[in-house]
Amino acid sequence: QYDYQVNVNWVGWRLITVKNSDLVSLANGVPVTPKGNGLQNPNKLSKISMLDLADPNGGYASTAIDYIIFTTGKPLNP
Repeated sequence: QYDYQVNVNWVGWRLITVKNSDLVSLANGVPVTPKGNGLQNPNKLSKISMLDLADPNGGYASTAIDYIIFTTGKPLNP
């Protein structure tokens, strides 16, 4: 399992780019050194999950995701 947190403090759409090196590897919620050959293989992903946590002072949380892609070397420049 890999983890990455985004604290959303804006309204509207925004491009978010995440480097593989910024992902934290977890086992049972605890950071660990990942096992394997050290290669990123996004083609072998089986699931991507999100957890929205609302600001307790502000109400609800919702997310819309559009166009998840994996690139090599350079981020998408639309």
